[in-house]
Amino acid sequence: MLLTTDEALQALGSKLIADVQKSQRDRGLVSSGQSAESLQVKVESTGSKKRLVMLGLSRFRFQQVGRGPNRSGKPAAAQVEGLKKWLQEKGLNIPVYAIAVKQAREGTPVPNPFNRGGVLSEPLAADRVRGLAKVDLQPVLFKSAKSILFN
Repeated sequence: MLLTTDEALQALGSKLIADVQKSQRDRGLVSSGQSAESLQVKVESTGSKKRLVMLGLSRFRFQQVGRGPNRSGKPAAAQVEGLKKWLQEKGLNIPVYAIAVKQAREGTPVPNPFNRGGVLSEPLAADRVRGLAKVDLQPVLFKSAKSILFN
C-alpha cells in the first residue's frame, strides 16, 4: 500500500528529525535533550502545493550560527539562568556569572573548539533533502499522476 503525499512528507520529516538529533549528538551539543525533543514537523497545504515545515526551540540557531554579544554588554537574567542550568546538566563547576559576562561582551562564535558547526546545515542541506524526498515521494507522486490520467 502506497502512502498519501501527506504521509510520505511526514515520514520524510521523521527521518530529517532523526538526522538533526544525530547531528546534535555527534557534535556533543546535547545536555538536557530539550532542543532535540522539541523538533516536530508539519505538512502545510496551499492549494495543490504541499510544504514540509520543521519546528524546534530557538537554541538550534545558537548551535548553528552562535550568538553575538548583548547590546548592553551585560548578561540578561534569563541568560544567566540558562547558563546555570546548562552548567549543572554538563556537571561543570565553573562560575556562571563569569561565563555570562564573557558571553554578553563577546558572544559565542560558531565554529569554535567545542562546536564545529553544521548541526542543521549538514543534515538539512538542500541537495540531501531533495535526494531523500525523491526516494520517498516519487512513488506517491507517480501513483497520484497515474490516477489523475487514467481515472
